[in-house]
Amino acid sequence: MYPSVLGSGDHISNPPGIYIELIKQVAEDIGMDVIFKRYPTKRLHQYLQENSINALCCMSYKIKREHEGAYPKKDNKPDGSKRIATKSYNFFTKDPKVRWDGSVLKNVQNIGAMRGYSIVSDLKRKGYNVSELDDLESGVKMLLAGRIQAFADNSITLELEIANRYKYEGIKKLSPVIKSKEYYIVFSKQYEKSNREMTTKFWKRLSEIRDSFYRDRLPFYFDAYSELKGK
Repeated sequence: MYPSVLGSGDHISNPPGIYIELIKQVAEDIGMDVIFKRYPTKRLHQYLQENSINALCCMSYKIKREHEGAYPKKDNKPDGSKRIATKSYNFFTKDPKVRWDGSVLKNVQNIGAMRGYSIVSDLKRKGYNVSELDDLESGVKMLLAGRIQAFADNSITLELEIANRYKYEGIKKLSPVIKSKEYYIVFSKQYEKSNREMTTKFWKRLSEIRDSFYRDRLPFYFDAYSELKGK
């Protein structure tokens, strides 16, 4: 998803996305060799658990994922200071009757969200009808056509899409955020056990340069959105 990782299928674009650039920089700083490969989400989780890949980018924390791989930890909990990113999700709507007070979304029959995102299960648990979508553009078009009354998505990504293609369509972001989640580089259990010094160095260096790296590099991806988003 733009601007995190760019590409389709097993292809990674050039530029590759800001997460890939950050990982490359961290790896270079600590002397780690990295090869990137793209896989479908479900296969990624399977490969990580099987130790068929050394690490996965990027994964939020759930207790049920503890067996899949090794997270950076502090006091036996995920160490948020060593995250690769924090993603905030908001509701977007075109319908003036839709209301969100931070706990209940009112006047909706159907909500759109990207397939495979954790927000889907969160919304379903609250009893909402959720249409799972394969791409951002489909969600915006369904919103404009009234087939969904709200679209739950990562704020930066959807705001870029609206600003560049749907600026005058009356879509607005609702506050407050639905949730914010921290995402991590998660190493396979086997790799982390055999390379503990290197993985520790990786997470530490990531925490040291992450914020300044995003501050310096994100403007490029924002400015180049129209040109790059399809890559």
